[in-house]
Amino acid sequence: MQRYRLPFFNYAGESLEIKFYMEDYIGEIETLTGAPSAFVVTGTDEEFVYEPVRTSTASVSIVTDSLLNDLFSVNSHHVAVKLYRGNKLLWTGYVEPEVFTQAYVPIADKLSINCISAIGTLENIQYEKQTENGFITSINLLRYIIRSANGGYEKIYIPYVYGSSEVNYSTKKNIFDEITLAEENFTSEGMMLDEVLEYFCRFFNWTLYDYEGSLYFVDADWKGEYFSYGEDLVTYEMVTPNTVLLQDIGFGGSDHTIDVLPGYNKVTVKAINNVFDELVENEDLETLKENGYQSVSYDKLSGDDVKVVRKRFLIPEKWELDSYDGDTGEKQDPKDAMNNSFGSALLKISEYGGKWERSDFIPDISDYSWTLAVQDRVKGQQFQEKPGEAMSKDLVAIKGAKGAAWMNGALSIDGSIIVPWDDANLAFCKPSGKSGYADITYVLRIGDKYWNGSSWVDSEAEFKIRYENESAGSPLTVKNTKSPDMPYSGLSGYIIKLPDNAPIIGDLALKIRRTSEIGFTPESGAGSIKFYGYIYKNPNLNYKKKDGVVDEGENGDRVYENVVNEKFMSELDEIEFGISSYNEDGATYSKALLNGNFLTNNLYSAIEGTLVRPEEALIRRIINRYRVTKIKLTQVLKNSDLIHPFTVLYDNSMVSKKFMLLSGVWDYEQNTVTLSMIENGDKVRYKNHK
Repeated sequence: MQRYRLPFFNYAGESLEIKFYMEDYIGEIETLTGAPSAFVVTGTDEEFVYEPVRTSTASVSIVTDSLLNDLFSVNSHHVAVKLYRGNKLLWTGYVEPEVFTQAYVPIADKLSINCISAIGTLENIQYEKQTENGFITSINLLRYIIRSANGGYEKIYIPYVYGSSEVNYSTKKNIFDEITLAEENFTSEGMMLDEVLEYFCRFFNWTLYDYEGSLYFVDADWKGEYFSYGEDLVTYEMVTPNTVLLQDIGFGGSDHTIDVLPGYNKVTVKAINNVFDELVENEDLETLKENGYQSVSYDKLSGDDVKVVRKRFLIPEKWELDSYDGDTGEKQDPKDAMNNSFGSALLKISEYGGKWERSDFIPDISDYSWTLAVQDRVKGQQFQEKPGEAMSKDLVAIKGAKGAAWMNGALSIDGSIIVPWDDANLAFCKPSGKSGYADITYVLRIGDKYWNGSSWVDSEAEFKIRYENESAGSPLTVKNTKSPDMPYSGLSGYIIKLPDNAPIIGDLALKIRRTSEIGFTPESGAGSIKFYGYIYKNPNLNYKKKDGVVDEGENGDRVYENVVNEKFMSELDEIEFGISSYNEDGATYSKALLNGNFLTNNLYSAIEGTLVRPEEALIRRIINRYRVTKIKLTQVLKNSDLIHPFTVLYDNSMVSKKFMLLSGVWDYEQNTVTLSMIENGDKVRYKNHK
């Protein structure tokens, strides 16, 4: 609801009005009086052409004897500010959430209110997940960002530069519908939306201008058409950048300057490879709390060389377990599990030795060494069946990395299993003369794909892993399926190969089924041995990139740079790509997907007329532009609707050069703009472009 209005006339006699809108306000609109230079907009005056985002601020000058306290709030979207000339929106933003200083006595005084453009408020808004599967198309990401800015922009201009192929480019197929991004790239780092927007613009080598009520994504090297969308990015029309001679606009002052900006011959682009901190959401022994239940078992109650198994039961934080009361058999909260509980229980286990001296046990250790484990009891301590409801088939469910794209690598499963034959306390691997095995069933899902034991399939599937002991009486371990010719050096256990030709995308989830497929090898024989359950120690899921994938830079970030063959080097500050192309980087969040596969060096660019890798394309652009020094021109002009961020600008005093807008300061009452421009493009005389 509108709270205030501030009307004023510019020096050209045109009527303008500043409108203040306030959340939840109901009442009459109050009219304010403007001070000289009632509305002044200042743009980001960064001299580097490929700056990803250029926002603006505004200053509203008011003559008032009121404090106008209701204009200020900690909420950056509390009061919207819009400048209109008739029905034409000229600026949209919000009052900055800050305090101000004014004379205490109630006399008329000038009050300056600082405002920030709507797109600039994104620095205060954190990215929130938008999709169920964790992957968002570029067009929907852009819609979300613009919607979050809540600026009510009139137009969104996007350069007609890229396509998924030359053919698709010629049909004007929207590349933003074909490029998908992992949301975990933004949520895992707790990014604010302004950071996401910067990464988005950097990836396409574009600059976003917040300019006179519209948003312009400008490609400084593009001379062709632009899409002109409404704020919802649904329908469009094509527009062509216009050409303006500055003398035709007219000057609004004499404070003109000219600067020579430095050139560069060395450019470095770092493509950040954002990978998961943990492949699996593992329980952490250092932070898990004990539930108060414990047990200790001795393999004999006298003499030397005594073996001891000590258990302390834990309260799970991340894993899903299936536990049942040891007396009633009724389902119970896994945090209450103890040694006699049926089903799964989370515990830490310490195995050590010692000796008995009369009735005292003397351990041979000074500190316990703990190992994380999951216990599965299938028979009671009197060998009774679990009464009550049937147990779930899942021993434990473990969540994994969210929203990643998986390719060019492998997973492996390992761990060990203690099978305490004939031991109601579930402690010792006995009898020692028996060798055994266990077949454990797993369900591994990434996104909507399942591993079935040999390949990734679309429907839910299970697979089994054989555990065996190398010597009689020892724990059972995974049968190693890693062969020497598999390109995953250092990986061992049961190997699960990831695709090489197209990524699997989505969340990872692992379920370990409880099993009764545990027994002795035929030569050992089973006899009358009783089976009460088993203990699964350190259930591990590991990941490794394929051999030969080279990590460059910190944390596997990949570095692109040009080769300098000159004696003197002028180096530009390193540029970071938070969204980047794939270059055999393994499982990752930060790599763009093009039509379901990784975007590599296969993005069609109409500027170069070929397929490009965005990081390398930016390096070529910068070197081509900055191999010689550039002129920056600043002139005081009359404000004009003919000038846009993509407008080609000329000046009669430098007829061999053309310029593009960088930034400026707009005084809407004086109807002037101090315009900053930079030399842009080849030396072509203005008369050839009339």
